[in-house]
Amino acid sequence: MDSYNAYYKGNPIDFSLPTDWKVLGIGEPKETPALLPLDTALTNKLENPIHAPDIWRLTDSARNATIIVDDQTRPTPAHQLLPFLLDLLNSAKISDENINLIIGRGTHRVPTDKEVQTKVG
Repeated sequence: MDSYNAYYKGNPIDFSLPTDWKVLGIGEPKETPALLPLDTALTNKLENPIHAPDIWRLTDSARNATIIVDDQTRPTPAHQLLPFLLDLLNSAKISDENINLIIGRGTHRVPTDKEVQTKVG
């Protein structure tokens, strides 16, 4: 058996695979610097997108908005981004009642209420 390690639910685990299994590769996350201050970085990205209209043109005549966030298996800080994004949409005259939130879980299981609360705040 060959030994490997991975992260499961945010914790490192060790596991073994039979030696006759051909492991094609091992992916490691790439370290990237945090975008700080977060509100400034987010504003810059939304006002200067790549090959797309900026946030103000997108919301100019919008009455509704939908935000899609990843699920509990991804370590993105949605709980830090959403308050700022909601404020931005409110300033574009889109009320909270007209903003939908979708958890994009792909083939992952349905998250628990606690996991959703942790993810989105």
